[in-house]
Amino acid sequence: MLSAFSFTILNSGEIPIVIGLIITIFDEWELEEQESWLQDMARNGWYLIRFTFGFAEFVKGEPAEIRYRLEVASKNKQLEDEQIELYEAAGWEHVTSRRFIHILREQRAGETVEIHTDSMIHAGSIKRLKRNTLSRGFTIIFITMLIVFSQGYRFTNPTSLDLLEDYFLSNLILVVIYLFLAVYMIRGMIHISLLIRKLKRNEMFDHEKPYQRKKMMRFLIQQASVLTVMKH
Repeated sequence: MLSAFSFTILNSGEIPIVIGLIITIFDEWELEEQESWLQDMARNGWYLIRFTFGFAEFVKGEPAEIRYRLEVASKNKQLEDEQIELYEAAGWEHVTSRRFIHILREQRAGETVEIHTDSMIHAGSIKRLKRNTLSRGFTIIFITMLIVFSQGYRFTNPTSLDLLEDYFLSNLILVVIYLFLAVYMIRGMIHISLLIRKLKRNEMFDHEKPYQRKKMMRFLIQQASVLTVMKH
């Protein structure tokens, strides 16, 4: 289940602790898929510690049916102490966060109160993520358009001298990167909009949403990207 790598450390009591690292392949806005994935990891005895530098860090334990929920912060990236206390009173432990997304795990299986029972209120909480994604997305699209318009003629009608200039290739690579980021952010905006629309239809989140096909496709894309870079 852990497709990256793991290692063992010893704590002060000389008890071995197995830590696992896995590449984070889910986007922050894929809330349902992340919940389902983290619950599957717990069923295999891996419990999330934190997200860091594109990796998810897990600790090895006993397999269990443990639920995870992802909550979008309403005002800033950090949850208020009062909010954390409310979650704990309902049986949820605050584990870590990814920007505006906070990961909660039930402390004792079957003894928690569901965080969201009203789909409309849940939709309102996700709008914070949508606004942030829209802001980042439009900024990236704007920068991409500026670069394309300023260098468009050279990109479409490059001279032999242009092809030899370092700045031409650098700008071309920059445009490709920004185009990729623009498409990436547009995907995010569409995904969040569909989530909000789903909740407004009075449909709750699918906490066991299938994700294996998406996970495999992204793994293959990552491998193809690495091979392409190595060839060059």
